[in-house]
Amino acid sequence: MDKPFKYVCFFMLIISQFALANTEKYSNEVSLSLGMSSISFAENEKTIQGENVSEIVTGSVSAISMSVQYDFNNNMNYHDYISMVFPILPSSTGQFVDIVYGRDFYFNGIASTSSFRTDGTSISFKPNFRYYAGYALGAGYLVYNTETATKSDIIFEIGGKGGASYSVMENLDLKLDLFVLKGVGVVTSSMVTKVFIGAAFTF
Repeated sequence: MDKPFKYVCFFMLIISQFALANTEKYSNEVSLSLGMSSISFAENEKTIQGENVSEIVTGSVSAISMSVQYDFNNNMNYHDYISMVFPILPSSTGQFVDIVYGRDFYFNGIASTSSFRTDGTSISFKPNFRYYAGYALGAGYLVYNTETATKSDIIFEIGGKGGASYSVMENLDLKLDLFVLKGVGVVTSSMVTKVFIGAAFTF
């Protein structure tokens, strides 16, 4: 009698796993963050011809900025995101705006708030502390001032992101994000660094 009972239990366990998988739900997030965005750049010599070669410009643009990020496609191990960064205070050296798509991989358990439902039973999980890292791909628009003119460039970015978040309420997390990106533009080559602290709202 013991063996049939074990088989039944094993079968019920498998069925329950399928039931949980079919009714699982992971929450998405929207975050608002404040921080510093900085881009160091140098004009490419190949794009400067003739006598203007001696006027190749190097410099940096930094500004207090806001980040708006939407996390989606959440599961147990990672989520995708779209992030937009724009300056909120003017800078005398120029301005920089970018949009980034990426994927964060989590290293300590569940990646997002999740719930599992079966007949008459509901189980929810809310991670308290999470840390993550992943890749980032983006595009940005740089405006910079020289002694004689105001110039601009479109930049394509590739790099990485790391961060951590801590749950303070059921639907609210505090988070810290760091981006480091290499930028390649039509006129310039650059390095982008962004640091943000903000709040993430789960829904």
